[in-house]
Amino acid sequence: MKLLVLIMQIIVNGKKYKIKENQNILMLLKKLGFKMSKVAVEINQDLIPRETYKSVILKKGDKVEIVTFLGGG
Repeated sequence: MKLLVLIMQIIVNGKKYKIKENQNILMLLKKLGFKMSKVAVEINQDLIPRETYKSVILKKGDKVEIVTFLGGG
């Protein structure tokens, strides 16, 4: 028996990405190499609270903006 894996497209920082269905924000950040503690995430122009990254499931066509924080002086 073969399992069907559905792939969907989202937009991340203006670029098209294909991801598996039922991915959450935390999974996306890990896949793209971001550290959760150093980013802010917006989906479809809504700022997403960091504590919900694991529970917010991405949907087909979502527009995700990931902003990284840089330190320095």
